[in-house]
This record gives sequence, structure tokens and C-alpha cells, in this order.
Amino acid sequence: MGRNDARLAARVIALCRQRRQRYRRPPVWSAHFAAWREALSRPQESASEQLKSSKLKWPYRLSLVEPPFELKIHGRFTPNGEHLKYFFGRAHQQLAPYDPATIGALAATYAPIDDQEGALIFFDGCKNTVRGNKGVLIQYLPLARSWIQVGDVRALFIEK
Repeated sequence: MGRNDARLAARVIALCRQRRQRYRRPPVWSAHFAAWREALSRPQESASEQLKSSKLKWPYRLSLVEPPFELKIHGRFTPNGEHLKYFFGRAHQQLAPYDPATIGALAATYAPIDDQEGALIFFDGCKNTVRGNKGVLIQYLPLARSWIQVGDVRALFIEK
């Protein structure tokens, strides 16, 4: 067998392989439909449930360049059960999108107390507790999502 014969034989074998691949049978449709039926019959979480289960990382960090806003207080108060229930609900609502393990700061939560005054309580989202047993009375709100300082306590005013 000469060189040309070997080339011819290799080319014939390659063409046969191409034809065999080109003329293969299509997949069995019953198996295809069965696989889709099985995939669609499995219970799937909706997109909103998937979003609820996924939590965001806490994005707020205290600036080293800009000091927190010093908030002047007009007194302290001891919250009763109704106040604490409101504060806990509000804090949980504000911190719900964030993973508690990543929350690295206190969150200041606001609630109206009287006709004229409001109050802040500092909430530790990582430990799910209120810091201290007293809140502070204020007359005006700080800017939304700004860092505040009350005495030696630094917190993020998380309200929108």
C-alpha cells in the first residue's frame, strides 16, 4: 500500500465517521418529555421565597474621615412594654434585609412618644437586643442613614 492509498483510506474512514454522526437517530421524545415532567413536578421555591432566604451583607461602615453627628438630647426615658414592642418591630423591619452576623453597629430606631417629642432606642442587630434599658428623647430627626453619636454611643440612624 502506497502513501496515496493510506491517505485515501484515512479520508474514507473520516467521511464514514462524519456521516454516522450526522445520520444518528434523534433522542427518544418520550424520555425527553418524562424528564421535563419530572423537573416540573418538583416543588420549587418562588423567587420571593428565595429572596427572603438570602440576606444582604451589612454595607455601612463608620467613616474615619467624617465624624458622626453629635445629637443633643433633651432627656432620657425608660420604655414601657408598648414602646419596646414598637421599637423591636421597627428595628426588625429596618434590619430584615441584612444578615445579622454581618451587622457591625448599633441601629438607632425612632418612635414618637408625645405630641412634641420623639425618642431613640439603640438596637444591636447582631445580638437582637436593646442596648441599655433607657432611650433618649430628641426634638428633631437626624438625616436618614447617617451616623450619630449620643454621649459615648455611636449608632446608625437607619430610618428612611
